[in-house]
Amino acid sequence: PEFLPLDPIGHEGDPPSPVAGTAFALDGIETYLRRHRGLAIQGVPGAGKTQSLVQIAAHLLESGDLVPIVHYLPRLALAGGPILDGIASDPFHLIGRDALALLARTGRLVLLLDGWNELGQIQRDWAWDALG
Repeated sequence: PEFLPLDPIGHEGDPPSPVAGTAFALDGIETYLRRHRGLAIQGVPGAGKTQSLVQIAAHLLESGDLVPIVHYLPRLALAGGPILDGIASDPFHLIGRDALALLARTGRLVLLLDGWNELGQIQRDWAWDALG
């Protein structure tokens, strides 16, 4: 898959757009995530996007104080509502809404959301609004 930093400059509320041709080493992911709003991983089906998210999560767990949460974005989009509420209500996550909010406020929460390419336009609009 291709790793694309998200350009933080949108136009009139549009989501940031991928900056093509930029790559970085996994060793630099923590530094990158502390400086930038997001990262898009794109590729054709089977290219390894989900596996890349898992590898990023494992690397973050080993290397610092960031707390990665890997979650399937279409499931959150179907539920609607705040993303942290959706993650906290998942029985596979053992961390509550208040703890997630604290991690987010202190800059330690890293949401690794899989399945962006499976969302329709209305769900993508919801996701950008929910990620705020």
